[in-house]
Amino acid sequence: MTSRNSFWASLKENNKRRIWIWIISGLLWFIYYPVSMAMLMGRKIEHNHMDNLTGEAAKLRLTEEVGEWLEVGNGITAILVACMAIVCAIQGFSYLYSRKKVDMYHSVPVKKSRRFAVIFTNGVLIYFIPYLVNLLLAVLVAGVSGGMNGTILGQAAIAALMHLAFYLGIFALATVAVMMTGNLIITIFATVIFLGYELAIKLLLETLEMRFFSYYSTYSADTAVYSSPIYYFGKAAFTISYMGEKIGSGFGDAFPYVLAGFMLAVIFTCIAYYCYRKRPAEAAGKAMAFDKTKAPIKLLLTIPFALGVALAVNSIVVSGAAFVIFGAGLAVIVGNCVIEVIYEADIKAAFRKKYQILISGGCVAAIASIFIFDLTGYDAWIPSPEKLQDAVFLLPNAYNGQSYMDENLQRVSIEEYALSKPGVTDIEAICELSARKAVEGEDGNSAYIWVDVAYRMKSGKVVWRSFPVSIEEDELLDRITGSEEYKKTIYQAYDDTAYERMAGQEVEEVIYTNGFRVVNLSPEEVQTIRELWKKDMENMSYTDFRDEFKCGVIDIEWKVRWMNNSYYIDNTSFDVYPSNTNLRKYLEEKGIGTENYVDIEQIASITVTNHHMEEEQRLYEERRNEMGDAEAQLSVGREDFSVTKVFTEEEQIKELVNAMYPSRMNTWWKRSGTFSNDYEVEIQYKNGEADSSVYRGSTNARLIADRIPDWLEKETAYQ
Repeated sequence: MTSRNSFWASLKENNKRRIWIWIISGLLWFIYYPVSMAMLMGRKIEHNHMDNLTGEAAKLRLTEEVGEWLEVGNGITAILVACMAIVCAIQGFSYLYSRKKVDMYHSVPVKKSRRFAVIFTNGVLIYFIPYLVNLLLAVLVAGVSGGMNGTILGQAAIAALMHLAFYLGIFALATVAVMMTGNLIITIFATVIFLGYELAIKLLLETLEMRFFSYYSTYSADTAVYSSPIYYFGKAAFTISYMGEKIGSGFGDAFPYVLAGFMLAVIFTCIAYYCYRKRPAEAAGKAMAFDKTKAPIKLLLTIPFALGVALAVNSIVVSGAAFVIFGAGLAVIVGNCVIEVIYEADIKAAFRKKYQILISGGCVAAIASIFIFDLTGYDAWIPSPEKLQDAVFLLPNAYNGQSYMDENLQRVSIEEYALSKPGVTDIEAICELSARKAVEGEDGNSAYIWVDVAYRMKSGKVVWRSFPVSIEEDELLDRITGSEEYKKTIYQAYDDTAYERMAGQEVEEVIYTNGFRVVNLSPEEVQTIRELWKKDMENMSYTDFRDEFKCGVIDIEWKVRWMNNSYYIDNTSFDVYPSNTNLRKYLEEKGIGTENYVDIEQIASITVTNHHMEEEQRLYEERRNEMGDAEAQLSVGREDFSVTKVFTEEEQIKELVNAMYPSRMNTWWKRSGTFSNDYEVEIQYKNGEADSSVYRGSTNARLIADRIPDWLEKETAYQ
């Protein structure tokens, strides 16, 4: 009992010394919450009067505004909480910066553990009591104004809990920074470094992998930052923000991140207390409190700094290994010298510990060698068949025009969605394709396609690789893309379970476009269209997509409810190929032709421009040899070689239409030379239909190389 009373007496005494920070905290949250809420409600009530809104409509406007202000994802609130945490941590233990104050505090017969507990506890109370009181006042103001409901109240309660976890994490981490340093400026730098160091290292490693590993996949990037409270708070806030009225289940999904945030705060608190116990009194005023940490911290800062400088120089200098080595070496020397000067507060100490410069340089060289010479065998790695469970394949552009959502109707990335599905289980095809990587650029830029693959091992490990595959790998690519697993991964609408979630949403718009024309379809037709498309897709695979020219695309926009009464638009596209016999038959019955892109009877003329790319390239190469690359580019213009002709005869129009492919239609997976790079085509319709406000198509096209009429080259010859 005496001990408890003594603790509270110490707490009160510490509060008297920190009264000004209590006042600042109280004023800050008073202005931010109840005052701002009163102003917000007054403005919105006035808007309701101006717009003649009453009843539920008026209440809806108020609740939406209150919900946005009190939601956990409010960035302004998070910034204020973080700043408050750093200020309270530094202010509470600022006496450690002064030797006189340290001697005064230590002369008082109080255990270090109690002193730490008192200051730390007060640092939390200074934030949380004013925050909570003013949050409740803001809720009261909103309730009196008619802008409060149960969902928002629950949202405010969850926000208070999450902000507390966030505050504790930042506060404890800043306290560690205070304990490890001896003056204010270095403490601030240390706090920033602690918060962002892991992220910086991950970005650096990812950049090195992208630069030196040929088969690195960007999907393998690890975005988690386990040592930063910002990461856990951001993940939790992002998870809850998508749940809207399902605030309870949303917090359930976010709770692991909130719990991790509290646990991280506990870990940082223990580290801070340990450092406080071991911190020598003579550390006051010094850059670093512990001599043993100086060398490791110097290495941990100079090595990534030097590697970053080397990458920056490498990106600027086209071919100059000497410049890169010089830049990295200079960064090692400068980094070590600057840090040593800061440590000792003496410019003469710059080269005092030369051996640390050598160690840093050796570490930089070793790490760089791992990436430059691929000492880990990253690019040579091929999965072992007996260890492989399945693989997720993401072929380029196959998922363009699609958007993906999970079981909570939350929009997710393609890789996140794909990894939630079973992968391709044809182990033989997976391993054989992985071993038959194409040599990039050996047959021209269109001789291969890049494939991203997530190999899921039986051990649970997921390994990503991105590598080129010959466009002629028909048999293997057909086996993979023809599988049910692949189609359910890439096409969300192909999966019955996923489509049922989509079908429960409101259809905003359904159109069919062939690149030239746009036709509206009825939302009631979506179910039929999807069933026919899936039936056709069951027998389609890579070679169908590569060899056939797309007839058109059916685009569906879904209105997905999100965040209380708001929504977002989700897109689904059904490509229509000649092999889609069932879907094409249905469209034909609706009066939508899929055989031809345009009706020849509606065309007044076709304008063809031949750019004569070979002539342009020939002249450019001649002038480059004479005057250099930059001047040659400026002196050669496409318009100098372009020849434009207008064709109006019916027979010529017919032959040109047969060779046309709409510019708005993609050309994915097509062989090199499938389309001519020389010609641009534009259609002029009769009666000026292209200028109509209801016309939503395009008038531009490219020409399929093997269908170009023989007479066109002569008609558009360069003189």
